[in-house]
Amino acid sequence: MDSTQLMELIHPVAGNVEEVKNAKPLMLVIDAAELVPVCGLLFKNPETYFDMLTCITGVDNGHEANTMEVIYHLYSIPFHQSLMLKVMLPRENPEVESVTTIWKSANWLEREVFDMFGIAFKNHPDLRRILMPADWEGYPLRKDYKHEETYRELKSINRNWPEYILTVIETSAIHIQRR
Repeated sequence: MDSTQLMELIHPVAGNVEEVKNAKPLMLVIDAAELVPVCGLLFKNPETYFDMLTCITGVDNGHEANTMEVIYHLYSIPFHQSLMLKVMLPRENPEVESVTTIWKSANWLEREVFDMFGIAFKNHPDLRRILMPADWEGYPLRKDYKHEETYRELKSINRNWPEYILTVIETSAIHIQRR
């Protein structure tokens, strides 16, 4: 199914659908409020059957743009087709509906995006940190995240240790050179 057919299929449940030009695989931008109906349609429709949610990506566009993105990477095993769905969220209190009712794999994927970016997934069955300790403050992949000097009275690693440069030699051999 090409992008035009896919957009026509989605149009009844998503009023505003935009194709991102030159994106590989195909990427469609939809309104966050229409995410669950669109995902449900793409999963249940026998012409698309996007039966696998492979990844969820969070993006912080910074204070200037004042937006965040959540990108859903879908795959249809029977049709060998990939699709990315992107929703834009306000940077202040970003939240979107959970898709765990459609794909069980969304459970930990949404938790990871929540943990790293602070994007809340409404109606998620168990939205809590998955990578960072429960008492961690802040969201490490946000552009405004400040690295703390200590955590639980442990000093952070000294990041000024001698740097090592990875050099690829013309013979394609790799060696490590100390500066």
